[in-house]
Amino acid sequence: KINNPTVHVALNQLRRVVNSLVQRFDAPDEIHVELVRDLKKSSRAREEIAKENSKFAKANEGRAAVFRELHNGQEPSGLDVKKIRLWEELGKDQFTRHCPFSGRVISANMLFNGEAEVEHILPFSRTLDSSSANLTVATRQANRLKGNNTPYEAFANNQHADQGFEWSDIAARAASLPRNKRWRFDADAMERFEK
Repeated sequence: KINNPTVHVALNQLRRVVNSLVQRFDAPDEIHVELVRDLKKSSRAREEIAKENSKFAKANEGRAAVFRELHNGQEPSGLDVKKIRLWEELGKDQFTRHCPFSGRVISANMLFNGEAEVEHILPFSRTLDSSSANLTVATRQANRLKGNNTPYEAFANNQHADQGFEWSDIAARAASLPRNKRWRFDADAMERFEK
């Protein structure tokens, strides 16, 4: 219960806006609320925040355009845009975007035809972490072989090498991922996460 009536009214208004957005566009991946304390920031700092938000919105519009092109003008859901964003993290262009585990090139079509899936790098059942930092795009086969394991647990002993899953290759591909994802491929990833 919030005792301050002004805060209570503001939160109710925010809830209505968010509910309307969810109804119209599907559930968002993240919600950023600018608090009054942000007003204390310098105008330059606020401009930087606005510039970053604008850059992110422009990138998402580009991702939505990719989806529309693949799906005859159909509007993407929040999950569709997220898949494309995670796919973009795999490489600088569509020819260098490889599954971190199998090394197979993942095309934009594969994101939506079931051949590629959003994958929790550290297993969700053990971490309850569905943040973007714990997500990537992988082939369905790699996702099934990895199962409820960390990448290291699933592939470091080369138990799936006969199917093309060599740990040294996986580690090399992981090194090209964003920094907040790389460490999740290390042998001590679960220990680091738990700390």
